[in-house]
Amino acid sequence: MFQKGTSQTAGGVCLPSFSEIAEKATPAVVNIFTTQKASNKRRPMNGLDDPRDILRDWLEGDRFPDKKRPMSLGSGFIFDPEGYIVTNFHVIDGAEEVNITLNNSAKVYKAKIVGKDPKTDIAVLKIDTKERLPYIIFGDSDKAKVGDWVIAIGNAFGLGETVTTGIISAKARYIDINAFDDLIQTDAAINMGNSGGPMLNMAGEVIGVNSAILSPPGSGGGNVGIGFAVPSAVVQSVVKQLREKGEVVRGWLGVMVQTMTPNIAEGLGMQGEPKGALVSSVVKGSPAQKAGIHVGDVIVKFNNRDVPSMHKLPRMVGEVDIGAKVPVEVLRDGKAKILNVTIEKPVGDQASNDDDSEVTESLSEKTLLGMGVQDMNKELRKFYDIDESATGVIVVHVERASVAALAGIKPGDIIIQINGKSVTSANELISLFNNMKKSGKNSAALLLARDGKTFFVGIETSGIK
Repeated sequence: MFQKGTSQTAGGVCLPSFSEIAEKATPAVVNIFTTQKASNKRRPMNGLDDPRDILRDWLEGDRFPDKKRPMSLGSGFIFDPEGYIVTNFHVIDGAEEVNITLNNSAKVYKAKIVGKDPKTDIAVLKIDTKERLPYIIFGDSDKAKVGDWVIAIGNAFGLGETVTTGIISAKARYIDINAFDDLIQTDAAINMGNSGGPMLNMAGEVIGVNSAILSPPGSGGGNVGIGFAVPSAVVQSVVKQLREKGEVVRGWLGVMVQTMTPNIAEGLGMQGEPKGALVSSVVKGSPAQKAGIHVGDVIVKFNNRDVPSMHKLPRMVGEVDIGAKVPVEVLRDGKAKILNVTIEKPVGDQASNDDDSEVTESLSEKTLLGMGVQDMNKELRKFYDIDESATGVIVVHVERASVAALAGIKPGDIIIQINGKSVTSANELISLFNNMKKSGKNSAALLLARDGKTFFVGIETSGIK
């Protein structure tokens, strides 16, 4: 553990000094240069800027439309003195050659890509040298707390190793980059070129890999105090597999899950604060189906660990070895049930799309929550391309600004259940809804099907007559 000094501000308040940490860690931080074929494609500007894309535009623009060119893309750090380096996947994505320079050195090393994992944005490189290289050890990101000091080091704007400090602003941040988002948020300045550099704790240990910045349109891609790092708990697991296998093979459960909301929780009879991952669909023949997991189950524990939200579950499943048998605790009809699941290798992803088409109202249509619903018939099945085996009630139109519209319900959706009870006709749906209101329930959990996938929608019904 590094020794920490203190410095005194003008106000007499003692703050930590980061000089010893920076002095010992900086030699292990590397600059990464790649050779790539230029692209004429221009990236879309959005709130979450990829530092690689911004740096490419900033450094090169359209000056080299047809040639290969050297480009300073980002940073990395040595975690093994034999020459193993961690960086971001997006730093080396598409590279024909990857070159490394060490701190304060003009010598260029050609790096081999040992393995890469787009889902966590992590890659492992290797340089060959007879020297014993400086390196940084990993720390435990799970022990880090919001408010802790952190230090970020990286090749900001291609200037070379730059040290910035701040605190952990939030943990387990999900920003919809991929299913394995579980990021550390910090206000330590992270700029273009910092990608792949280490985030250190006050012991000088790596607790994260700097990966992304949130940069509003018009800001030019600069730091605004919101940066993200992949936590070391994720990185170490990925690095281990990349070194051993050259790829990451994750476990597969075979469910689609969604966030628990207060309305859905109340509709399903859950008590207390909503938690867990709500199962909205189970893949046929999957480990989940074989173990007896049902649509409507709420997964609250996986492998004896709490599942605080749906975003945690993919990572937890992915960390389990293929073939391992693990306990899964679900809530079903308000009661806990433990099922044993044997994790398998994934079999592929499913595509999704939306359909905003509508049909005109017919005499058999019933109205509920601002939507028109009808019983299944041949014409509607053909119009909405619904399989003959599908059951439920079809939504044929949705009024603007209605309760149904605000909940995201669309024409063509199939209502399968309300509060866990199956629906076979429009009249039955109306009857179940009225009975629910009479019993004093103020929330409804609707199970819908769209494009072959099922999901829950929670609706607040208080004030609706």
